[in-house]
Amino acid sequence: MLTVYLDDSGTHGGAEVTVVAGFVSTKLRWDAFRKEWARALRRERIELFRMSDLENRRGEFEGWSKERTETFRGKLFDIIRQRTLAPIGSALINADWERVMPAHIRSEWGGSYGWCAEDCAHQVYKWAKRTGTPGKFRYIFEKGTIGHGQISKMFADYTTDPKWDAFQIGDYSFEEKKVMQLQAADLLAYETYKHMCNRGKRPMRRSLALLLAGQDTRYLQFHNAERLMKMVNAASELDRQGKLD
Repeated sequence: MLTVYLDDSGTHGGAEVTVVAGFVSTKLRWDAFRKEWARALRRERIELFRMSDLENRRGEFEGWSKERTETFRGKLFDIIRQRTLAPIGSALINADWERVMPAHIRSEWGGSYGWCAEDCAHQVYKWAKRTGTPGKFRYIFEKGTIGHGQISKMFADYTTDPKWDAFQIGDYSFEEKKVMQLQAADLLAYETYKHMCNRGKRPMRRSLALLLAGQDTRYLQFHNAERLMKMVNAASELDRQGKLD
């Protein structure tokens, strides 16, 4: 069973964007990741990595120089690129979601976080299909996140209803941020949030470009109002044809 670790960003009140993002990999690769990540943190005497703390040089990173910050971040990027199979993510602008999505869809997914998590499962399905990867996937989310209920609502249906078998969802759970794979997901979710807020205003952040260098980014999705509307129209057409339960 392959495992997908996903974290969120922008689920706090008043956020401009909602993001769910992370990485998929095998147990063997995740085991190697965990050892290398722990070694990198131990060398810098860091107990718990949070990208927002590193970016703002606060908490355990208070007083760090720009050079030390970039060097450490680069080491983490190297570990992620070497030990994960693909970045997975979904991001949307909350104002677009509220304006475009019909009430029944917002209710079905429980909110924008649940919808983004479902889209991540869809991206994993597309990755598995394109790469010919068999078997089930286990999903791990951060424990205590604001969108906990939305995730449970959606994944409970996906793991019990046979009509969703194609998504290859084995099980799901919620873990503490001390799980190092979730720290990598936190890093991608943070960078994706920043990128989504800056789209159309600034180029891609150098840090995100470095993180994604050489990776297949087809499964990292950015949804504006136009894309959301196309998805709503497509779903409505399938429903009209009786092809959507």
